[in-house]
Amino acid sequence: MVGKVTIDPEKCRCPARCVQSCPQDVLDWDFENRKAVVVNEIECFVCYNCMEVCPYEAITVKEVDWNPPSEN
Repeated sequence: MVGKVTIDPEKCRCPARCVQSCPQDVLDWDFENRKAVVVNEIECFVCYNCMEVCPYEAITVKEVDWNPPSEN
């Protein structure tokens, strides 16, 4: 299982606690737009840290099946 991370840009505001809480560097901070962004979703192992620390409830994480591309 991996996580499908979604950030609601309308709700997302400082202080980037989600970025700091992610042990897998799934999120990063877009300084220009002052919003968190998903940059490495495949590394999400669904710890929910980002959701738990976001005071604005801007982040959702859902478990999804991941099937790596088959090599032909």
